[in-house]
Formats: sequence, C-alpha cells, structure tokens
Amino acid sequence: MVEENFRTTVRDDGDHLVPADADETGAREDIVDEVIERALDTGAKVSFVPDGTLSDAGRIAADLRY
Repeated sequence: MVEENFRTTVRDDGDHLVPADADETGAREDIVDEVIERALDTGAKVSFVPDGTLSDAGRIAADLRY
C-alpha cells in the first residue's frame, strides 16, 4: 500500500537508501514509483490509499504474508 501522492527523493549510501535532496549526486527523485514497478514485476498487488492513511507507517507499507 502506498499513499496516492507520496513521492520522495533518496540516494544509495551503499547499504541503504537514505533521504536526499534532488540536486545531490546519485539522487533518485521518484523511488516510490520504482518500488511500485518492482513490486508489480514480481506479481505483487499494489493498493493506493488516501494521503494521511499510512502516516504512522512512513506513508508506504507492505503486507508480506496474509
């Protein structure tokens, strides 16, 4: 699940993706879109929820088993 208008910019620090400014070297401006595409490529279902719904979960969440 991801909030409808959630976008964030990150950069790869070698071990993790960390928040970044768009003008930083190696910044990836729409990592949320990349995550969604990767999930869909693996057959996952992606649901969009209203903004604010996942504020306690960082605005994006996964249900790994159900």
